[in-house]
Amino acid sequence: MGHDVLERLKKRLADWLGITRLNHAVSFVLMRDVNVLSSAPKGAEGHAALRAAFLHLIDLLKPDVVCDIGALDGSLSLAVRDKAPNCEVIAFEANPKTHARHREALSAHGIDYRNLAVSDSDGRITVHAPRGQHEGKTSLLLRNEEMAYDDYEVETHTLDSLFRNRLDARDQSFFLWIDVEGAAERVLAGASGILYQTLAVFIECETFPFWQKGGSADGVADTLLKAGFVPVARDREYGDKQFNVLFVAGRVAHLLAPSLFNANSPLRKGLISSPTRDKSVAYTELGTLSPLPVVRRD
Repeated sequence: MGHDVLERLKKRLADWLGITRLNHAVSFVLMRDVNVLSSAPKGAEGHAALRAAFLHLIDLLKPDVVCDIGALDGSLSLAVRDKAPNCEVIAFEANPKTHARHREALSAHGIDYRNLAVSDSDGRITVHAPRGQHEGKTSLLLRNEEMAYDDYEVETHTLDSLFRNRLDARDQSFFLWIDVEGAAERVLAGASGILYQTLAVFIECETFPFWQKGGSADGVADTLLKAGFVPVARDREYGDKQFNVLFVAGRVAHLLAPSLFNANSPLRKGLISSPTRDKSVAYTELGTLSPLPVVRRD
């Protein structure tokens, strides 16, 4: 039986059993809760809480490998190294100048810090660093505004090719931190295999077109929902234009329960709105905010 025929049969069965409608309803509830009812305040405070939640999940789920994609100075990698000394930490930074600046310090802490771009293909690729701006803005994409760039041709690989020898290894689990300035969907497109061994994904998303041919938050959510992940929490680092979302593999989501009942848990703090946030405003926003739209999974 051909793959297409099998997929059509699965879809019809899901429709007949009501699974498709249930999936849509669950997607809506998850997106509503993450985006409106328990969302973080804008700015650095909410981002720090979400980062702490990600690090807390390392304690809870104990991954074998943490990949820091778009690592810049490797601050996240260093925090992971402090949290889990025995965990393998691999950091990827495409900007060669940035990599050269931080390589020695990160290597001294046992971090595998590589100068390459993670994308949806293998080979060579050009990355663009906006001239005169923070080097953290380096991207595979050009921005939707006039500016000069310093361009670098670098090696690029997909996550699946980088970890080809570990695919389907039952004793290998991954955490992914993805901060790639508009190119998150490209990273995910090259990670269909490794996602099935991944327990948590911290990923930067956008709803505003900062980059030419950039991805979108709903595209990121669609890919991860289809791969079996559920959104747990988000920040509003730059409001609802650019923000980060923490996804957890559905098969391990039940392990988060103890932290959700612990008022002092970093995970719970990452879920709860600022005490000063007006809840009546939050409910009003339900009809106006959609930074992570409900997606179709049928």
